[in-house]
Amino acid sequence: MQNKERGSRRYATRNTLHWLSLVLEKMPFFILSAAGCVATLWAQSQVIVPASVLPLAVRLGHILAACLHYLSVTILPRDLAFFYPYPATTPVVEAAVAGIILASISLLALRFGRRQPYLVVGWFWFLGMLVPVIGLVQMGIQAWADRYTYLPLIGLFILAVWGAGDLTRRAPRWRLGFIPLGLALLAGTLRQVGYWRDDTTLFEHALQVTRHNAAAHNYLGLALASQGKTEAALRHLEIALEIDPWRASAQGGIAGILCQRGDFAGALARYRQALQIAPNLAEALNNLAWLLATCPEASLRDGPEAVRLAERACQLTEYHRTAMVGTLAAAYAEAGRFPEAVTHAEMACALAAQAGDQALLARNQQLLELYRNGGAYREPMPATPPPATSAER
Repeated sequence: MQNKERGSRRYATRNTLHWLSLVLEKMPFFILSAAGCVATLWAQSQVIVPASVLPLAVRLGHILAACLHYLSVTILPRDLAFFYPYPATTPVVEAAVAGIILASISLLALRFGRRQPYLVVGWFWFLGMLVPVIGLVQMGIQAWADRYTYLPLIGLFILAVWGAGDLTRRAPRWRLGFIPLGLALLAGTLRQVGYWRDDTTLFEHALQVTRHNAAAHNYLGLALASQGKTEAALRHLEIALEIDPWRASAQGGIAGILCQRGDFAGALARYRQALQIAPNLAEALNNLAWLLATCPEASLRDGPEAVRLAERACQLTEYHRTAMVGTLAAAYAEAGRFPEAVTHAEMACALAAQAGDQALLARNQQLLELYRNGGAYREPMPATPPPATSAER
């Protein structure tokens, strides 16, 4: 009896040491993973949603629903969008059903995992890899992001591949069934790829499969504005602001359309509203500065303010954007600071030449000669400044 007890203790000790060695050999990976988490939190600190805005109780219900979402759209891709608005609440029933389904699959994986270890590996790989992106620490305002599942889905693919291998070994006739399955997957892929063929198709599809999607309305409005479809663009930009009044880019998009229509006072007001929302939005700073420096209506021009705004835009972009530097040169000219206008126009020419943009280079060379002769640039009436998203001069 004593020998048996000593043998049991030695076995338990060896087993413990074995598991301890398995854990210790993986410590470098745990350390690297922890370092990656810390680096990510530091880099994304500006977009982390605080608990005061999104309480933990709300997040937990949404996390269960999100896990089920990622699982379901992997099995049957449907209603996929580039952006999903975060719901105000997750119904208790929805969260409970999701929790029951996830727990049931976990128990089944553990139950049959001894005979098919890939069930445990694949399923818990999927759940474990979702933890950093599931919203426990919420970054941004999206409900979920399908693009972040490229690593978690490896687990589900392990389940699928090893499971298919088991199935075909036991029932070889099932191999033929994978032919129509593969064709269906290919057809589904081609269908999803089609939604990405251009901006308007992508954003219109998002509006079809989601509700109250301010991001989709906003980007669709900007895309339509770039195509000259200003009425439709204004409609979508205004809807985006109705859903989310804090969308600075929507205010900037409306300002650009108002400029095209010659409503410079209205455009100035919209740009200022955009900067109240996002004071460091470089595109809004740049476009407001350009309008203040070059507006054909003298009463609306303000050289000193244009200089202040353009300098800030250049600082934010580290003087690497031709548009920003060119705007600063125009602002200096409007303020009567022609030596500085010439210096920055020369810098804009150098940036355009470095980028290989001959049209942009020629444009800035014309402005450079104007500033050298003591003149300030004026936009024609009606002004047509570049879109708020990509101003190049």
